[in-house]
Amino acid sequence: MLLQLELTCSLTHLPFLPFSLWIPSSTSDLTTRSQLPPLDRTMALQEETLQRHEHMLRLISSQLGATTQQLAEMKGMLEATASRTPSAPLFSAPPQPQLLPGDLPGPAGPIERALPTPEPFHGDLGKCGGFLTQCLFVFQQQRTAFASDGTKIGFILGLLRGRALDWGHAVLQRDPGITYREFLSQFKEVFDKGSCPEAAVQKLINARQGKRSVADFSVDFRILAAEAGWEEKSLRGIFLNSLNDEIKYELATRDLPPSLGAVISLCIRLDDRLSTRRGLRNYNSHQASRRAAPADRDDTPEEGPEVAGTPVGLVEQPMQLGHSRLSAAERRRRMASGECLYCGLKGHFINSCPTRPKGAARR
Repeated sequence: MLLQLELTCSLTHLPFLPFSLWIPSSTSDLTTRSQLPPLDRTMALQEETLQRHEHMLRLISSQLGATTQQLAEMKGMLEATASRTPSAPLFSAPPQPQLLPGDLPGPAGPIERALPTPEPFHGDLGKCGGFLTQCLFVFQQQRTAFASDGTKIGFILGLLRGRALDWGHAVLQRDPGITYREFLSQFKEVFDKGSCPEAAVQKLINARQGKRSVADFSVDFRILAAEAGWEEKSLRGIFLNSLNDEIKYELATRDLPPSLGAVISLCIRLDDRLSTRRGLRNYNSHQASRRAAPADRDDTPEEGPEVAGTPVGLVEQPMQLGHSRLSAAERRRRMASGECLYCGLKGHFINSCPTRPKGAARR
């Protein structure tokens, strides 16, 4: 009984078997077995049990063989699938890159630096184009953040100031559901004045260097040339015509380069040389005038009690005894102390100076 119980417990984990394997084959067998002696009956039962176990083992072996064959087929299918896609294995994780000593894990790609926020727009007509260009680049860089029309309109509206903000407020009050395309079109219609090609061409034709340097004038000229969109040959002729006569005289003796950029560079160098020449000329003329004029010369006679009633052109300049000209400070000192402007003594004036030669006043 103990052996039968162990076999029964072990067979609970086996697959399902037909019920006929667990009972005797017929009722006559049971009757014959009951008539046997006890020892023979026990041996018959054991023999019958062993036969059933042997039959069950054969069934289990056959089922295991079928299962093994199915597993082999599945393994072949998996190997065939893996051979077709070697770069992406089904059950293996992708290899991780090995870091060298001192390396730190970082982002997969290069970090793109965020663009700065555009400057606020106050409604200046000449700055509308640049303001919209800066906003457009911000929208292109941050496509996820500015995916809707509302975020774009809100970003532009947050940078408006003054009359530009008043216009934006009025537009949104009139049409709260306005699209970004319509908002941008109305914005350009109001504030984008003077940046169209026609206006740029008109400004380009009327442009003149004036008192500015060629370097400063060339910056404005290039801006207008980019807006006008003319070919380089025409722009070259307009630029040469807009220069001052002094630059044109210098260019008349030179062979001009074919490109607009080379012509502008040549004119800038000539203008710098002319400016240096004018500075040297002014310095030399100033030095020459200082050498020609006496340091203490004063051609304006001062009136005093001694020259009252005497014509200015007939009054002799004050002199000392050595017949040297008095300085302005010395003349003021003598007049304040009542001394003669000719001899330096007190008690008389220059008109009645006894040491003064006769007729010197009319010389």
